[in-house]
Amino acid sequence: MAILIVIGAAVLLFLYKNWTIMQYKSGSKPVVLNELEPTDTTPQGETIRLPNSHRWIDEWKIGVTDFYYVEGLDALRFGLWYRKWDYDNVSKVVEVELVDDAGTRYETYAYTNLPDAGVYETFQIREIRGINLPQVTALTMMVKPEHGGEAVAIPVYAK
Repeated sequence: MAILIVIGAAVLLFLYKNWTIMQYKSGSKPVVLNELEPTDTTPQGETIRLPNSHRWIDEWKIGVTDFYYVEGLDALRFGLWYRKWDYDNVSKVVEVELVDDAGTRYETYAYTNLPDAGVYETFQIREIRGINLPQVTALTMMVKPEHGGEAVAIPVYAK
């Protein structure tokens, strides 16, 4: 009986410590940057969820959440996660840029690390601004490791 109580307590502790990252990864909680910019008073408008079917980048063992377009900011927000033991440095880890159908490139405007969001994973929130989604036909995210390597293309949006 005591072993069941210990196992139950361990499971509850694991769920408690991973609750936020589990919500981000599943898409049940939208990715926001309030942790980084709590005083930003710019009207944000509607947030549109763009589902991501390419959740895992095998080459670098990095996950990508759904994408969230914030109309009032012309911003795209998303999260990245990776296991803590896969990377020594918990800074950016990867470089991310968006490329639209006209070849315009958009780079990261802001990001924040949430190293304690999970027991064994680190979570990052990224925001890229300057994207007027209604005027874009297609949008692709290019991801490449900070230490170099070939970029992986992830489709974000297509009309």
